[in-house]
Amino acid sequence: MALEERLALTDSITKKIQILQKFLIANLHFQNTDLIIDRSIEKIKAVNGFISIKELSSSLNMSLDAFE
Repeated sequence: MALEERLALTDSITKKIQILQKFLIANLHFQNTDLIIDRSIEKIKAVNGFISIKELSSSLNMSLDAFE
């Protein structure tokens, strides 16, 4: 069900706020992930692919586990 439909079918302002918060948080996560991917690609291109995963994750201030 689309966000607009869920909001329209909900009477409680508190519930509407919760639905909207969940939607915004979910979209924020995806945008952040896309930014990390974009930055990773830029760094890989800048060094013509000669970078280890460890160096790449370190340069992006990410743990190796999170990067993998």
